[in-house]
Amino acid sequence: MSTAPTTPIDAMHFRRTLGQYPTGVVVITAVGADGEVVGMTVGSFASVSLDPPLVAFFATSTSGSWGALRATGSQFCVNVLTADQEAVCRQIAARKTDKFEGVPLRFTDRGSAVLEGALAYIECDTEAVYPGGDHDIVVGRVAELDVQEATTPLLFFRGGYGAFVPLSLATADASLASQMRYVDLARGPMERLAADLDTEVSALCAAGSDLVIAASAGQVVRPEMITRVGQRWPYAAPTGALFAANRDEAERRRWLATASDAFGYEAAVALLERVEADGVAYAVGPAAEAHLFETTAMDIPVHLVQSSAAEYNVPLTEMSEPVELRFASVPIFVDGEMVFELGVWGRLEPISAAQARAIIDRVRSCADEVVALIPGAGVERVPTA
Repeated sequence: MSTAPTTPIDAMHFRRTLGQYPTGVVVITAVGADGEVVGMTVGSFASVSLDPPLVAFFATSTSGSWGALRATGSQFCVNVLTADQEAVCRQIAARKTDKFEGVPLRFTDRGSAVLEGALAYIECDTEAVYPGGDHDIVVGRVAELDVQEATTPLLFFRGGYGAFVPLSLATADASLASQMRYVDLARGPMERLAADLDTEVSALCAAGSDLVIAASAGQVVRPEMITRVGQRWPYAAPTGALFAANRDEAERRRWLATASDAFGYEAAVALLERVEADGVAYAVGPAAEAHLFETTAMDIPVHLVQSSAAEYNVPLTEMSEPVELRFASVPIFVDGEMVFELGVWGRLEPISAAQARAIIDRVRSCADEVVALIPGAGVERVPTA
């Protein structure tokens, strides 16, 4: 361990340098014995542990707001602010009294004060408070938490407030690392396709017995869903037909073996044949049967997939108009192996068969853009010798 004296760090230089790192903004609330709500804004909140579930924030030791919070007891609530709550943030940060005047609040079953309209809230019991220089490190054990709004967070960056509006998002799932180096190259064309069609575009990868949405661009079809990134679908008929059709015979048999009474073996065989002939996978179905494609669950159960009444790869000329395109996707190959499928989600509104065909053609043209960016990529399987 070095014993060399350290050069004093200028406080303003410290602030300016650390300000290059953006942070989210939260409001910590607590309720006193007299029912009064006290609180403070914090830009240094973090997740600490999954098991047990722990979070932490850092409060200036001499802060009066922190003193008032600490005096209420061991329970507090973290409110994650949205980009639209900058005025609320400034009010709570600036006022010494009446911090929550005009700010809508609700109270949970545990008695915590939650800001209406906050992106999320996390109810905690104080686990420990550690000294950290001129700050206290407050660790909380999570008791309850939930997401309230499907929107963007408020950020603090370079001394000011702003919003984070991503053109696309990609998973941090380490098990998909090999596929992600190719998916990342596709994000530009995905963003352009999402803007052209005013919908959501996804990259779907296979991971064992699951299909995982590895990246997404554009607006999520369901307004209450923040993102589909990380959502897992079972690799079971009828989903995953594009992968099964473009892999080896053993993979094809494995996928066919997942057929059930709800989606039978013969139907699965026929679907594979249609997908191979079309070079694209798509589904259409009326709004009343759209529950599978509208779900906000992050892990889609097999029974929900196989009970869906959507029609898969039925020739559009055989469908009575109007049709409702649920999704359409095409395969992306690298060095002859299918790496991911590039898909577009429908707008959940009736369109003509001609419009549906035009969307499918647009997805194909986007795939051409993608393969042009990836060495050794293509949109068709290269037969093995």
